[in-house]
Amino acid sequence: MSRAGKSGLQPFTRTQARQRLDYGQKCFEVADVISGEPADDWTPKVAVSLHVLAGIAAADAITGARQGERWRGSDHRGAIALLDAVTGAKEAGRALSDLLDLKDKAQYSPHLVSASEEKQATRRAQQLLDKAAEALRR
Repeated sequence: MSRAGKSGLQPFTRTQARQRLDYGQKCFEVADVISGEPADDWTPKVAVSLHVLAGIAAADAITGARQGERWRGSDHRGAIALLDAVTGAKEAGRALSDLLDLKDKAQYSPHLVSASEEKQATRRAQQLLDKAAEALRR
């Protein structure tokens, strides 16, 4: 069985990592645009959904740039341990964990997200995007 089949890891090149970072940055940019629009009940929920996507893409970019692999599995939480291992610290993993904690509520639940949850998602996605950009500069 291949390594990807056993562990959820998939080979991932620097070019692919750059593409994921670009995608994540675009998700973040669109979230920022809609956050600046006149608010309705759904705007923060959509913005958080986009920030979650940005964070997941940034995590792929970080691990792809530093290790040549990304997490590929049905549970995004496997990427947390990979991020911790690749970065040598828990900061990026914590940021992704916080975003994933909001994923279900933002993307699948009928419940709205709060302004504080939107602010947290914005901050955490930006942290991951910054780390991904740094990893790709090396």
